Amino acid sequence: MTRQRILRIVLLITGLMTLAWFAVGANNAGITFDHPFHVTDAEMACEGCHVGIMDTQIGDRVVMPDHSVCEMCHDVEDDGECATCHEGEAVAMPARFIGDQYTNYSHSSHQEFNCDECHGSVATSDPVFPESETCLTCHEHLEATPNTHRLASWHSDHGMDAMMSESECAVCHTQSSCDECHQGENVLANAPHPPEWRFSHGLETMYGQECLTCHETRDECITCHRAVVPTPHDLGPNFANTVNGGAHVDEAKGFILACLSCHDIENDDPTCARCHD
Repeated sequence: MTRQRILRIVLLITGLMTLAWFAVGANNAGITFDHPFHVTDAEMACEGCHVGIMDTQIGDRVVMPDHSVCEMCHDVEDDGECATCHEGEAVAMPARFIGDQYTNYSHSSHQEFNCDECHGSVATSDPVFPESETCLTCHEHLEATPNTHRLASWHSDHGMDAMMSESECAVCHTQSSCDECHQGENVLANAPHPPEWRFSHGLETMYGQECLTCHETRDECITCHRAVVPTPHDLGPNFANTVNGGAHVDEAKGFILACLSCHDIENDDPTCARCHD
């Protein structure tokens, strides 16, 4: 790729980013909003500006007021009034809320609560976006957990769900939440694997990707597989021979899946082909 072509691509990307910046930011200048005045002095309800907020579900757009909401009380057409809410240049990007943002929170499921129970005392200070500790004041018991968490399969399936939708888990959970079960001695005590997993897990690594949910690198495999062959094989003189096959014949008859974990029998694995034509 020539330098001239690279330069054209860079200029094109820069131009598109500039257009997007103006499209999103021109009508969303850095906002200075006096929550204490509106809530305490004007005695306005939160839904007065955040119209329909209590009907939002997970995945809905964040409900932030625009000019159409402000003009219900303010003359937004008067240029002299801009400084009341907007600071800096007219096209200044907002400090928060850039473009379309979506919530991972269901306001409709929490209608019985007052807004300041989660968002702090907006009547006396700036709004507070709740941390996970705020949620734990109610959601520390089983009955407060989402319905999906109560399924019988949740223990074994939640890892894959977390890998596919990590942002949803992050609404309530941090890394320390995972470490409560997936660290130190708890790893084995809470392992979802059956007793014969040691001998059959290789098959899962070949045909499934669930391993990646918890095992991110091969370092954990090397702990057992640093030798030429897996540790379950006792390569003594009776393991395999050309007379009666040895002990591995009985192992294969009893649990052929263990062999298939590492040896591709259908495609003539070279290890097997030494004796099996």
